[in-house]
Amino acid sequence: MKNLALLILSIGAMNLASFTNDESFFDQMNDVNLIEDNMMVKSKCPPTTSGCLVNSQDGELFIYITNSISKSLHDVSLFGLMFDAYQFQETGKINTLKTCRMKLAYAKDKNYLNAVSSLEREC
Repeated sequence: MKNLALLILSIGAMNLASFTNDESFFDQMNDVNLIEDNMMVKSKCPPTTSGCLVNSQDGELFIYITNSISKSLHDVSLFGLMFDAYQFQETGKINTLKTCRMKLAYAKDKNYLNAVSSLEREC
């Protein structure tokens, strides 16, 4: 039973890692607007976040992200927000644990070590 659980976890991790390499799923997203602006993030997003996903009244999705953070944090945050938008468009819901795991796989793939250590604690 223990070996089966390890096998399932390994296969799941490989699937997540391969998913981060194939970012073409973002091409399927429509009506997602990216706005990189510190002031907009402060006014639209929860405090202490580097960005957020907002669904407007007319159904358009907006990703607000700050442009004053490190490249690795920006990339990982943007990837996570784009994955949230993808999930929302596909299912109408966002699974935060799945997003966290995807961000971790992405950070590992890009060798963003600080993000990896932070996300390993978070996920």
